[in-house]
Amino acid sequence: MIRAPWAAVRTSMPAFPHTTFDREGRAGTAREYRLKSELRRAALWGSGGALLLAVVFLLTPNLRPQQGPLERAFGVGMFAALAVGLLVPLRTVLRVDDEGVWRRGIRNWRLWPWEAFAAGRIEFGTGRLSYRNPDEPIGRRTIDLSALDDADAEHIHSLIRRIWTPPPAAPLSDELEIRLPWPDRRRVTLAREGFTVTGPNATATCVWDDVQRLRFWRLEADRPDFREMELMLPDQSIRILVDPSKQTWSGGDSASVSALLLEHVDASRIEDFALKGPPGSREELLAREDRLERHWRERATLTFWAPRMGWMLTLAPLVLLTWPQSVAMSAITSLQALMVHAICWDQRRKYEAALQELHVERQAFEWDVAGRHDPA
Repeated sequence: MIRAPWAAVRTSMPAFPHTTFDREGRAGTAREYRLKSELRRAALWGSGGALLLAVVFLLTPNLRPQQGPLERAFGVGMFAALAVGLLVPLRTVLRVDDEGVWRRGIRNWRLWPWEAFAAGRIEFGTGRLSYRNPDEPIGRRTIDLSALDDADAEHIHSLIRRIWTPPPAAPLSDELEIRLPWPDRRRVTLAREGFTVTGPNATATCVWDDVQRLRFWRLEADRPDFREMELMLPDQSIRILVDPSKQTWSGGDSASVSALLLEHVDASRIEDFALKGPPGSREELLAREDRLERHWRERATLTFWAPRMGWMLTLAPLVLLTWPQSVAMSAITSLQALMVHAICWDQRRKYEAALQELHVERQAFEWDVAGRHDPA
């Protein structure tokens, strides 16, 4: 086993709770990690809700007039199985030792060895704290550290980045076509000599000097891909939001689009910002705050009305249905309303925490700049 590149990684690990043995029988240290506390609470709430629904099916045999014993048994069994299944994520989900990072599956553990990280076989994931191994079977190709407690996720992330070698970049394509999703429906064709914007009613051909501003938002400053891109032209703007679950263009991924644009757009018109990590300038901090506030304004109305409408709908079965159907449906809609309320509350909490974090970062940045310019 190659040990030199990550010797410092092992010495920096915190105290581990127990000793494990590798495949060759050598003793080593390991630390196991569980899901973050809010996800464990969500799993417990979901399990309790499914168990409540199982009890409702069990105690209301006349939920439907034509319901038979077999249908009632199916409902009870389905929700009871769901209650048990939601408890599975409460187990240990990740383990780090001298061999590498172990990802827990349904029945066994899968090893992502340190050699794979150092050899460039592990790719960037769709999230800032996620990694992808294309050699793993489908469904097991991703490790997402964001599901762990923040301190644990950042610690493992820092360990990996000390030895991780990014995979080689894909060859740069001569032409890329971006299809913007509905309701925009424009197509942007990027080529070395310029680009073309095709809309429902018109087509505009532009040269690279027509670009007034190009702004990238990356998850981290050293990542080649982006999460958001805005291309400002004299008469229109093109904004691309990257959905981690799907790609809205052909010809290459966001890293390829970024590389092609960086090659041809004048550097003085490019703003290359990162969502996380140390800011490169005060302008980047202000842009982070503006972006966060803009995104929250887009969601504020939904997060205000969605839980209120959900709780109002819990009363509808009590008015429209008769016993015992009214009680059963009211219980189901109450659980749904509780879930929506929890999601909206969590969104607001995350926004306020992120905004406070940005304010602290800006203050620390300004103090640092003032300290560097202080003659004393």
